[in-house]
Amino acid sequence: MSGGDLIIVRHRDEDHRVFGTSAVIGRSQTCDVSFDRPGVSRQHCEIIVTTGGIIVRDLGSSHGTWIDGKRILGEAPAFVGSIVRMSTRGPTLEIIQALRDGEALGEAPTKEIGADDGPAKTKPHDRPRGVPITKPATRPGERGSAQSAPAQSARHTEPPRSNERFLAGVLTGALIGALAGLVLLLFVGL
Repeated sequence: MSGGDLIIVRHRDEDHRVFGTSAVIGRSQTCDVSFDRPGVSRQHCEIIVTTGGIIVRDLGSSHGTWIDGKRILGEAPAFVGSIVRMSTRGPTLEIIQALRDGEALGEAPTKEIGADDGPAKTKPHDRPRGVPITKPATRPGERGSAQSAPAQSARHTEPPRSNERFLAGVLTGALIGALAGLVLLLFVGL
């Protein structure tokens, strides 16, 4: 671990600082960020800061890991502002900041608004940082340790509920089919 490696994640109104290049999230008290909640595996997922950016890796969890509402298999890139969710209705974490060797990483790619708007660019997760950076509190060679800092507002999203919509459609279709069958039986049977 270098002196400037840091990951800050936010859950509800609490920021968690993890000094190091990775943060393991799960139900176990040995995790860097721990949640004692149904659907969260002992070691559920890991946020890794590389020289190329931020990666979220599912650690073989039973109920899955989502980034910005999309389930990941294995690992996937993430950005500052990304929302990581453990299981379909589990806790969420927002990635607030990621430093590698003191350098900020993981900014979301910018995109052009339009030709008429000139050279202005926007970032999908634009917001003030507001979290001061402090020196690491761990000794060299140690895995990171989490510390809490006062937090600002949290942002939560729900994963897509396409399975619920699909099931509702199937049940509605089955109900309509059953009613049509009953009507036919009544008319044909009379």
